[in-house]
Amino acid sequence: MEIESFPYPVTVNRQDFQNELIDQFDVDQFLFKNHRFTSIDSLIKDLTNLLNELNTELLNLVNENYNEFINLGKSIDGSLDLINFLKIDLKNFNNDLVNFNENLSNSRNLVENCLNEKKHLQVLKIKIKLLLLLNDQINNFENLLKIDDENKLNNLTSLYLSINMLSTYLNNSNSLEKSLMNKLVSIKFEFKSYLDNLSSKLISNKNNDLLLQILNIYKIIDHQSDFLSIIRKN
Repeated sequence: MEIESFPYPVTVNRQDFQNELIDQFDVDQFLFKNHRFTSIDSLIKDLTNLLNELNTELLNLVNENYNEFINLGKSIDGSLDLINFLKIDLKNFNNDLVNFNENLSNSRNLVENCLNEKKHLQVLKIKIKLLLLLNDQINNFENLLKIDDENKLNNLTSLYLSINMLSTYLNNSNSLEKSLMNKLVSIKFEFKSYLDNLSSKLISNKNNDLLLQILNIYKIIDHQSDFLSIIRKN
């Protein structure tokens, strides 16, 4: 059986704190673990001596590095001013950023509106060109129809088909389109009448080659039954 040694009191020193100093320092546990056999008076005396030593060391440190401490204090004060300036600058920057975002949003909307307007104008421009072209072809057709030329059939047919193709883009949305549509109705009747008269004449002259060509034109304009009726009558 081992005999425990007599518990002599231990003097408090700086090393004890360095070994035990942690984030969650427990004074009671520290004293019980290291100095439970030390009297209160001795503890007070030892801690007082340690405190005096620390005060002396701190005073010497300040005296020896006076300029560094003064500069440190000034730098801290200057840093506070700098921080305040930075806060102001940051606030101003944030306000500028908000304004920039608003301006950017407004600019984006403006650009979108401009692009839509440009697209609308382009469509309108194309349609105007189409209407002008259609009007020119209608005038050319009417003028050609008035000319006494036996060889005008091919040109009339080409103009007629082109006019019909262009007319598919009309929708009667304005007075010009309505006027052209009325002309188109008249042209269809005039072209049909021209074909009927020419067919009767060719049948009388027995021009079979040209009659075959006219038959194909009747088929294209979907009036072949009228051509057959003319043949029966003649």
